[in-house]
Amino acid sequence: RGDQLVIESALGRVAVGQYSIGYRYLDALSMFPSAFAQNFFHLSSEKGSISVKRVTQIIGVMLLLGVVAGSTLFFASGFLTVGLLGPSYAVAEELVMIFSIVTVLIFVNAPLATLVQSSSFLKSFLPWGIVNTCLNISLNVLLVPTYGITSAAWVMLCTESTGLLINLYFVKKRVSR
Repeated sequence: RGDQLVIESALGRVAVGQYSIGYRYLDALSMFPSAFAQNFFHLSSEKGSISVKRVTQIIGVMLLLGVVAGSTLFFASGFLTVGLLGPSYAVAEELVMIFSIVTVLIFVNAPLATLVQSSSFLKSFLPWGIVNTCLNISLNVLLVPTYGITSAAWVMLCTESTGLLINLYFVKKRVSR
């Protein structure tokens, strides 16, 4: 929630409120991949239990579900912001659209993160995860004061993408052993 702290510090509580509207939809949709990842942890922690074929199937299913969830969020963004909450939340519509893409990444990233966290590669992964988090906070500190809350959503999309690449790298190392 570093992005919200930066937004509040740079732009005030009203901006945090507007940002939070879009973020809550992302939170709600990310509960499914989070639950899946928690249920998947016990299986993924068994050595030799995850094949390339199984990982590919899981990524495919989660990608499909993420695209459905993200597309629904994207096309409903106007209704979910201005339609339900009124014209004072119009700025949140663009945020929800950006978060719809983030939703797809979260769906794919959740099982990959579980595979990495349940592996022997966790210690070598941690510095990369920390760098990605620091990148997120740094970009927010640099961009939010000048470009506003929309830049925080773009930063989230950027660092969720780099997080996906990092996870893919470590999952590939795990399954190619």
